[in-house]
Amino acid sequence: MHVVDIDQNNAQQYLIDESFKRPVVVDFWAEWC
Repeated sequence: MHVVDIDQNNAQQYLIDESFKRPVVVDFWAEWC
């Protein structure tokens, strides 16, 4: 397991495509929280 910074340019690759191979955990955060 590793940490990856996701943005609109790589979301398809890391979230959608990977979710067909293995479970994907997403942690949403913002600096203002």
